[in-house]
Parts: sequence; structure tokens; C-alpha cells
Amino acid sequence: MVEARVHLRSDDPRRITPAERLAQTSTDPTLPNPTATTLTQADTLGRLLGELSSQFTPHPG
Repeated sequence: MVEARVHLRSDDPRRITPAERLAQTSTDPTLPNPTATTLTQADTLGRLLGELSSQFTPHPG
């Protein structure tokens, strides 16, 4: 499996964020297996958000 680094915020207008990619795949009727593709993109976004959240100190309470 090849892992690609993705960014949550894109300053380059040609770069697609994981959230944008998820939105695109969920509405693309031309994909051969849209459900699997959408779930893969959702997993990627979830993993990225998990990594991001681990970088912040939790607040008490």
C-alpha cells in the first residue's frame, strides 16, 4: 500500500483536500464502485483528522 500525504488546507488551487475529494467521490456516478471509493476516502479523511487531533493537548473536563 502506498501512503500519500494530504493536506487539510490547500493554498494551491490545483490541490484537492481530503474533504473535497470525499465530496467528489460521493457524487460521481461514473466510478465503477462508488461505495468502496467513497468509504476509502472517508477512511483517509478520518485517519488524517485523528493524526491532527493527536497534535493538540486535551482540555480538562
